Amino acid sequence: MIPALGSPDRVEIYKYSLCALLIVPQTVLLGMTFPLLSGAVIRRGPQASGHHLAMLYFTNSIGAAAGALASAFLLLGWLGMPGTMRLAEP
Repeated sequence: MIPALGSPDRVEIYKYSLCALLIVPQTVLLGMTFPLLSGAVIRRGPQASGHHLAMLYFTNSIGAAAGALASAFLLLGWLGMPGTMRLAEP
């Protein structure tokens, strides 16, 4: 497919378009989780929505930090790069 495109500019446009097509849906879906959970938390307990929303944001941030630190410092040491990559695959 790529040799049929001809010019290097068309090849670059094709590569970036393919990357965007593969990455954008997951990015949008992952970006929707916190707003959807926030809406559910606010609807479930509107009288204390500020407290519950703050706890949701806190746990989301702690989970993201713990996952990044665990993968960088623990999993890479235990499993190496190939094992960590295999573990991260869905």
